[in-house]
Amino acid sequence: MSMKILLPSLLFANVAALTTPVVMADSVEQELEILKAKIQVLEENQNKNARLFKSRNSNSDEEMIAFNGFASIGFSQHDGDDITYSGGTTNELSLLPNTWAGLQMNAHLYEGGEFVMQVLAKGMLTGGDSHSFELETEWLFFKQDLGAGFDVQVGRIRFPVFQESENYYVGNTYPWVKPLAAVYDVLPLTNVDGVSVNYLHELGDWSLDAKLLLWASSELAFGFGHAKADDIHGLTAKISNDSLSFRLGYTVTKIEYDVDSLTNPFNPSETLDAFSYGDTMAFITAAVKYDDGSWYAAVEAVSVDAENGSLPQQQNGYITLGKYFGKWLPYIGYAKTKVKDVEGISQAETEKVTVDNIDVINPHVPVSPFIDNSVSVGSLLTTIYDQKETGFMAGFKWDFMPKTSLKFQVQQVEKFDDTRGNFGHGTRLSDDESVLIYDVAIQALF
Repeated sequence: MSMKILLPSLLFANVAALTTPVVMADSVEQELEILKAKIQVLEENQNKNARLFKSRNSNSDEEMIAFNGFASIGFSQHDGDDITYSGGTTNELSLLPNTWAGLQMNAHLYEGGEFVMQVLAKGMLTGGDSHSFELETEWLFFKQDLGAGFDVQVGRIRFPVFQESENYYVGNTYPWVKPLAAVYDVLPLTNVDGVSVNYLHELGDWSLDAKLLLWASSELAFGFGHAKADDIHGLTAKISNDSLSFRLGYTVTKIEYDVDSLTNPFNPSETLDAFSYGDTMAFITAAVKYDDGSWYAAVEAVSVDAENGSLPQQQNGYITLGKYFGKWLPYIGYAKTKVKDVEGISQAETEKVTVDNIDVINPHVPVSPFIDNSVSVGSLLTTIYDQKETGFMAGFKWDFMPKTSLKFQVQQVEKFDDTRGNFGHGTRLSDDESVLIYDVAIQALF
């Protein structure tokens, strides 16, 4: 009996002795694998911390200096005669009117201090039929936070008079290919050199954005010379929430025109001698905009008064209505341009006009060195500033990619009443004429 019991015991002991090293070997391998896993985790954590540190430094740099931009690439053409519409549209297909690109830099100098610069390359005519995409400084100003919602801007600053003045070239913010001539050609400025004090205050779901233009000036180029808008001052205020905004503005400026070369509109074979004229003008603007992602509506109007009546007094405006269908925004619109008190311009007290150093009083009478034909500049300016035009438009905006839109628009402009409407100087269109204007562009933010 004892031998039977002892034998199995010895066998069990021998088996246990043989298997013990194998278990120990497996245990060591497991510990090595655990150590390797811990080392790998430590390495990953170290790399993660290094990436996080680098990212934080990079984000800090981005916060100090930030860049963004915008662009528009498109075509424009009308079906009229050889005349030029606002922005450079002719009866030949052209890139110039709807093509531009801009780059903006915001540099945070210190707490509350910021430097802003924006450069713009825009298609334009440089004389005759020559085309160019010239680079110009759109904004270049220093901004200082004053606290309590106030800040001051000094330099080449944004011009805040109209609804889309500050976003004129950022096409993603409005449905048209570009802001409408009926309002934005009245005072075609997107920037001024001066000083403004701005105020932003939150009122629950609403915000108040007010801009006081203390003083500013700007220069404008025209086909017959150049002009300077000086002593610009005014106040604009906008109250808005996420979908609705109301805007009111009052701006006063003295405008001085220097005419370098102007064809006598009563005798195209003659060129008038250089002369200057000017007036003080007041602009009252009002706008309402609604955009909730389902419906779009915008109404804007401007009324212009001239102190001495030698510059055009206007009452212009537009209305646009649209309905969103996903990423599509089809819209229709109406615009009106009308210069009032044209007779006041002709009777304005201004300098005389001369042809070949001879004063001209009546442009309908041939100029003779033996006849004193003196005429006021105002009598001549009626041929330039008399504007009447009615426009109907239809188009769409398609946001086919994030921050990128395709736009198409057709305008029919008519009812000119023997004026130039919004076409170039020297043009005369009868009341029964109409012109179709086609615009298309791809516009993007980056």
